[in-house]
Amino acid sequence: MKKILLIAFSCLITSAHAVDYVKCEAIRAVIARNEIQKNEAIENSKSEFQAKKVKQKYGKGYCQYGSATYDECRWFKEDVFKNFEDEYAAYLEAALDPYIEINGRAEKDFDKNGCYWF
Repeated sequence: MKKILLIAFSCLITSAHAVDYVKCEAIRAVIARNEIQKNEAIENSKSEFQAKKVKQKYGKGYCQYGSATYDECRWFKEDVFKNFEDEYAAYLEAALDPYIEINGRAEKDFDKNGCYWF
């Protein structure tokens, strides 16, 4: 009888493992917050890249209203993403690298701790 109980108990031990649900919720919160911050970084990178290109061409990060080049500057600013598509892709990738790295580490920890997605 002891052998049967010992075998049954040893099967239960190997099939069950504890999951720290508080840690899982914390990691899930990091992933969600990181996604929000990544989306904000995408939006910010658009305006920052436009300002950077306008500053390179016109000396200021904005189009000065009333100047002789205001209309030209405004059209240039609107076409920045068409004219510098490859450069913007590299700029965006550099801006998103920290968020991608954080997300990768968090997902790895999430899986390592035996957490599961809803």
